[in-house]
Amino acid sequence: MKVLVTGATGLLGSRMLKVFPSDWEVTGAYHSRPVPGMVECSLGNSGSVLCAIEEGDCEWVVHCAAIRSPDVCAKDPRQAMEINARGTERVARAAAKAGARLAYVSTDYVFSGEAPPYKEDDAPSPLNAYGHSKLAGERHALAMPGALVVRIPALYSLDPEAPNNVLAALKTSLEEGESVPADDRCVRYYTLAGEVAAAFAFLMGMGHRGLVHVSAGQSSTKLEFLRAAADAMGLDSALVLSAGPRPSAADRPHDSHLDTGLYASLGGPPLTGYRGAIERLKKA
Repeated sequence: MKVLVTGATGLLGSRMLKVFPSDWEVTGAYHSRPVPGMVECSLGNSGSVLCAIEEGDCEWVVHCAAIRSPDVCAKDPRQAMEINARGTERVARAAAKAGARLAYVSTDYVFSGEAPPYKEDDAPSPLNAYGHSKLAGERHALAMPGALVVRIPALYSLDPEAPNNVLAALKTSLEEGESVPADDRCVRYYTLAGEVAAAFAFLMGMGHRGLVHVSAGQSSTKLEFLRAAADAMGLDSALVLSAGPRPSAADRPHDSHLDTGLYASLGGPPLTGYRGAIERLKKA
């Protein structure tokens, strides 16, 4: 089986390169940071997307690439739609033309956070430009036969070398004696990126299609999560300070918990709550 992973230099994409069976041939695609062995893929260019997919002669395209910051999307909603929605449309069409199936990474932010937990058939109602752009991407993906769409929550990694990792950024700041502001209102379900990647590999291996929710089940605020991680790393958790949203910050759902009953019924690999994962970090 041949797989192309877009956004392979990011947190989830980099974990995705490591989870498939050894007899699967996995290639990463990058946009702005060339990496030996990877192919270039610009989501704003249909020719670039098609070339990357056809060059890999792949049977699956795992589409991780996106603008993931709600605040960045809020500042430029048009660009968010161009990359997260129309970029996904280009990937979906190119995959279909090349005879490959599509696995699309979506988000719990397609929901408003007013009535959790959310099942796959609950009506989306995004609060911000990021959620709207990812929901539009979902619809482009699901228009393609055999597509898999997986909604996920906030991710992190215990690997300090993992890119775009909130714990690596936390460690750097605290070691330099800098305070770290963190929200203490929104409920989050931090989930290990490597376990989400393993869930994708499982779902793709069984040929599943349609929407699936994948998330750890343990809740916290960002403040609770970062303080627990700081303690586990032997750093000063008192430097992690409760803070409200910045004036320019995008609206965020209060609690967009994903119901994972469908995923559990399929027998997918389990997902570790943040306290159990951070206990491993402490022992390491």
